[in-house]
Amino acid sequence: MHSLDQPAYFLPQVSRTFHGRDVFAPVAAHLANGLPVAKLGWKLAGYVRLPWPEPKLQDSAIVGEVLYLDRFGNAITNLDTASLAEATAGKQVEVLLGRKRVASLASCYASVPKGKPVAVIGSSGFLEIAVNGGHAAHTLRIKVGTVVTVRSPRPLKPNS
Repeated sequence: MHSLDQPAYFLPQVSRTFHGRDVFAPVAAHLANGLPVAKLGWKLAGYVRLPWPEPKLQDSAIVGEVLYLDRFGNAITNLDTASLAEATAGKQVEVLLGRKRVASLASCYASVPKGKPVAVIGSSGFLEIAVNGGHAAHTLRIKVGTVVTVRSPRPLKPNS
C-alpha cells in the first residue's frame, strides 16, 4: 500500500471528480509497464477503515439507514441486494422512512408517475429512495442517517 503523491505519473490535468481516469488509470498503466510501486509515493502503514452500519433484521422487516444523498437528491442506503433478497423474493414490500410508508420497491424510477416517490436497487446494488423527476431529499426531508425500513408481508429469517 503506497501513497500516490507523484503527479508525474498522472494525466497532466487532474479533475476533482474523475480520479479513476486521471490518476488511477495512468498509474495502473505505469505499473503494468514495470514501474516499481515505490516510485509512486511513500509506503503507508495502514489505512482508515470507516464504520459501516449493518442492516438489522426485525421480524418481517429489514432496517437500515441513508448513507449518502447524491446530487439528484436520491437517498442511497446500506440495504444491499443480499440483505434484501429474502424480503423481496416474489413479494410486494413497503419502504418506510422512519414510521411513514413512502414507496414500494420498483424496477426503475419511471415505474411511478412523475413527482412520486419510488424505491429501486441502484447501479451500485444498494436500495435508493428517489422521486421520479424530483429531489427525494428535499421532497421527503431525508438526511444522512434517516432510518429506512423494508417491510415484508411475512416474517423473515436471518440470511445464512
